[in-house]
Amino acid sequence: MADKFDEFLEEVEGDIRQERLEKLWHQYGKQIVAVVVGALVLSGGYMVWQSQQHKQSQHLSEKFVGAQNLIMQGKTSEALGVMQDLSKASHKHYAVLAKFYEAYLVGQKDYKTAEEVYKTISNDHGVEKHLRDLALIFSVSLSLDNLNPEIQEKVLEDALKNLEPLAQPDQPWRHLALELIGIAAYKKNDLAKATEIFLKLAQDPEVPEAMRGRVQLMTQTLASSN
Repeated sequence: MADKFDEFLEEVEGDIRQERLEKLWHQYGKQIVAVVVGALVLSGGYMVWQSQQHKQSQHLSEKFVGAQNLIMQGKTSEALGVMQDLSKASHKHYAVLAKFYEAYLVGQKDYKTAEEVYKTISNDHGVEKHLRDLALIFSVSLSLDNLNPEIQEKVLEDALKNLEPLAQPDQPWRHLALELIGIAAYKKNDLAKATEIFLKLAQDPEVPEAMRGRVQLMTQTLASSN
């Protein structure tokens, strides 16, 4: 009976992991674009970005839109090549946006490289803080989903340390950070803390709808294991 329950927990955890990784980008990808465009507006660069007379900006815009079209067509390898090229562009905002897409595309096959790309963004103080924080969350998510038993304890401790500041009430990505803290606690076998966090999320009316199903499922799983 215990073996069957353990198998059930593993299956639930796998479903949550797959769903979270797939939805994480789809849920926040548009926000990344909106934030970067907003930064362009504030910096006065948006008019330059739109101007057809500015050849470099027009060229970058066309390449970026072309890469997005390749992603929609399922041509991820071609899209990745374009995004990697754009990530080296002198135009800072295009470069940052392209790095997010690059990490997303690479992460489908090579999580370690994707994790490094996210870390590069999160450590770049020339990038807006909310984007650096989001990149850190993506990086931690990948590390939690690909734990190496030999360094598991350190990875989990680092995850909790990095996520705590992002889980504060005034932080824009607090729900994502709290969810990952709960998962880290669960993986540390701290079921009491994991239960507390997921109950808190389940009772929070501001939790995004795309996350609510995962939170409820995890809450039920933890309740069954206590």
